Amino acid sequence: MKTMILTAVMALSSSAFAQDVVVKECSVTMKQLESNKTVDMTMKVIAKGNVLSSVITQTADGNTSSSNDVAEVQEEKVRANLTAQSNPDDLNQAEGLIVHAMFLSEAPELEGAYSAGIDLKKVRSAKMYTVGEKTRMGSATIVEAHDENNQVLGSFLGGFLVSPCK
Repeated sequence: MKTMILTAVMALSSSAFAQDVVVKECSVTMKQLESNKTVDMTMKVIAKGNVLSSVITQTADGNTSSSNDVAEVQEEKVRANLTAQSNPDDLNQAEGLIVHAMFLSEAPELEGAYSAGIDLKKVRSAKMYTVGEKTRMGSATIVEAHDENNQVLGSFLGGFLVSPCK
């Protein structure tokens, strides 16, 4: 009995002192179309033990603000031959993020303001780090894109706006 109690106390104390580990980071500079101003943003997904969280830091007009939120990680396959016009009802989450990025990248009315920074047609799987809660407007998701050989093509911020991670 003493051993069980000591083991439980040791397990609790080691998890209480678990270090924060950054599992994914994405820094982007977003240009606001209406004002031509830029916003620098860094998103970090942090693991403490088995719990994921996030820290988002934004700097605009010399003012910096930070916020903390929940985070989750998922991986999914991405089918070949997707286009900006692919039916969103037929897509899994990873495919939806890729198609959305294609749409924003190709939209003539956005004048090339958005790009994932990679060849989206080569993506065959994605590891998605979703920061905060998804809303009807979209999500803030760091997409780590992989090709058919599971090689990393690059990472981009997707889900609402699109920008390559630095």
